[in-house]
Amino acid sequence: MIINEMIESYQEQGLNEFFAKIKVLQDIFMIKLEKSKYSNNITFKGGTVMFQITKEKRRTTKDLDIDLINLGLDRITSIINEIGKWDEETKTTFYVLENKTEKLSHEDYEGKRLFLEFKDEKLYKTEMLIDIGVHKHLEINQEILFFDVIGSKKGVELLANPIEQMIVEKTSAIIKFGTFTTRIKDIFDIYYLINNSKYKKDVVLEYIKILFLKTEKTKSILEYKKRIKETLSSKRIKNKLNESDNWLDVESEDIVESIIKFFNSLK
Repeated sequence: MIINEMIESYQEQGLNEFFAKIKVLQDIFMIKLEKSKYSNNITFKGGTVMFQITKEKRRTTKDLDIDLINLGLDRITSIINEIGKWDEETKTTFYVLENKTEKLSHEDYEGKRLFLEFKDEKLYKTEMLIDIGVHKHLEINQEILFFDVIGSKKGVELLANPIEQMIVEKTSAIIKFGTFTTRIKDIFDIYYLINNSKYKKDVVLEYIKILFLKTEKTKSILEYKKRIKETLSSKRIKNKLNESDNWLDVESEDIVESIIKFFNSLK
């Protein structure tokens, strides 16, 4: 694979140069991961998953978000370098730029931010950012997701957060910061997930208990619902929704009403 040619291919499909490059590097990472012994120890989350399940309606993110399953962060550099070793199929390699590694820590999240350098057979070099955490709640089973990648009709089969987990985790900033949340994109994502995906409401409710009640971020389901309703109903949030990049093409009032109705329906 020649990275510049792959970038041009994605540009022809409508992506700008920056996001075309990110998508190419994510594709290479996924192709190599699927063939490695670590394919069942890494799960994808965040914008990378949203980009896939929305069929590219929502833009991909600037970085790659993954969690380790039954692996420690202390080994992450050697693991990533092993996944990224040169192979004859892609004719690419990637490795960790160790002098750029950063530690990530907030609330109950511990992780690392790595910069990967990619190189192809033409010796072209470029970088990608990857944020890596640890999947601590092993009672939340990860699901198989087919990711579309360039040069493959069938794509790659890798682990990803289930829809129910994504719905619940995207309420984190709403619960913690209320009307001062800056993660407005999570509100758009929640709307899309609850209206366009297959999921089980009882599982959503169970994951709220695991991620919010057991961790004492909220005292009860009733309080959880109340905080979501109060935040989303506020004038501040509605203004932020109106000012944001609304890729859903849905009125902000309808987005808020749909989300509040969904969470209120959980019994």
